[in-house]
Amino acid sequence: MSSRRSAWWLALLPLVPPLSVLGVISWRRVTALPLALRWLLGTAAVLLLLSSVAAARPLPGLVGGVLRVLVVGGLLLTGWQLARPGQEAAERLRPLLWGLLVVWLTALLNTALLEHGAVWRTRLLHPFLPMVWLGIMGGVGLWLAACWRGGVWWLRWPLLLLGFAVMVLSGSRSAVAAGVVGLLAAALVGRVSRNFRLTVLAGLVLLLAGAALLPRLSSTSAAAAHLSQLDLNSRDLYWDEARSIAQRLPWGGSGVLQLGALARTSEENCWQEYVSAALNCPPSVRALKDAAWFQPFRYAIWQAHNVALQSLAESGLVGTAGLFLLLGLVTVAALAGRDPFLIATAVGYAVINLVDNATLLVGMGVADLYWLIAGMALRSLWARPVATGWLWSRASLAGGVLLLASLVPVQLPQLLTPQGGTGVRLLTLSSARGPLSAGRSAVMVGLQVPAGQYRLQLRLCDPDCVVVDRREISSAGGAWWGELSQPPLHTASRLQLLVLPAANTFWSVRPLAQAAWTADPGARP
Repeated sequence: MSSRRSAWWLALLPLVPPLSVLGVISWRRVTALPLALRWLLGTAAVLLLLSSVAAARPLPGLVGGVLRVLVVGGLLLTGWQLARPGQEAAERLRPLLWGLLVVWLTALLNTALLEHGAVWRTRLLHPFLPMVWLGIMGGVGLWLAACWRGGVWWLRWPLLLLGFAVMVLSGSRSAVAAGVVGLLAAALVGRVSRNFRLTVLAGLVLLLAGAALLPRLSSTSAAAAHLSQLDLNSRDLYWDEARSIAQRLPWGGSGVLQLGALARTSEENCWQEYVSAALNCPPSVRALKDAAWFQPFRYAIWQAHNVALQSLAESGLVGTAGLFLLLGLVTVAALAGRDPFLIATAVGYAVINLVDNATLLVGMGVADLYWLIAGMALRSLWARPVATGWLWSRASLAGGVLLLASLVPVQLPQLLTPQGGTGVRLLTLSSARGPLSAGRSAVMVGLQVPAGQYRLQLRLCDPDCVVVDRREISSAGGAWWGELSQPPLHTASRLQLLVLPAANTFWSVRPLAQAAWTADPGARP
């Protein structure tokens, strides 16, 4: 791309994320990459394609794998071409700020119209970006404005503060954590001035002081209320589903972009239908979701809310090895070059990948920005001679560390949750034909529980366990009676009932009580 075209493309990328596919044009310059880098990138690509062949559905898996290699590789190559030796990444990506600015103002205006000017009353609402994605874009703009050395202060500071405000008003805890930790890493490790470090540290102190006010503001601000909570927002459900799929398909996984077709968690599976209705799409477009060839990709946007689990469930051990080799290489390149913006991006995205998936859903804006910036980080690494052995060893080591760190949030809850002495006791449990329609059965449940709020989960284990129904209950103490919806069964299947605390924090995701039984589809009351 020419300089003018690349500037326009950068400015439009946050507004029209599918423009990232234009990055495939950069594949024609692949021979300009150093040979050692081509070998490493080629290894990651081959591992992903091999996992696609070993996926549950090899042909759709290979299609998804090829698409990901083309788009991600194209963005990496585009970022490589955008970078210039001796010029910092934030300066080269300056047009990106203007696109981010339009995204921020759109969200603020949309929320102001819906809330009659009181934008703080609810979390920021963008016409098509989820709140977490909007928060990440606020964080990326924050890093860009903070690391843009050539900008005048009266332009940089308003952009910096606006990006921070969008990040906070989005109410996304993971985005706020990523933005703050990324900027702190840039200040501590990056090639920055002493004033930059002191300003960031002073801002961190003010932020911690402001965090103490969140409980007081939670009654008037939905963003403050969400930021002050510690619950997992049902992420444990997504983690359990992804873990069970990864265990059932260890080598090739479900196939790239096909994980949602095997997962049964309902919220995000409804997202495409919601968008289709909201945009008033013609019947021919809405009918696409019913086409047989499209079924494997119908829920392509489903995410496991953890990059390691997403990759293990989607591309198995083979594809995950290639992904984390690449992520390790990008992290090493960012840290070695000491460019503050590249460091903030690498560290910030590593943080958000712990509880979300900000690198694999290309075409939705956030992941596209990461791989574009990653290409610039790779170019900065080759500003000096690089030994091939050093490159492979450091990339492998960093990738292994990132993989282990990514698995900490999904494993740590199991270690922190106390056991015993819950006071929850199962009184009765029966699975039979009930009053539910369409041949579904009612699972009748009786519990003896202390006063409080709880979550009930009914899982079908056939053979991997997936949530088929759930319900939040409130008890004043004593006995509680109710029913859950059981799906139609065609063969004898194993069902599992879990009783969990309502506040699913990291230390309270183990069940307080559980029961498992085999249900016969021919059973009658």
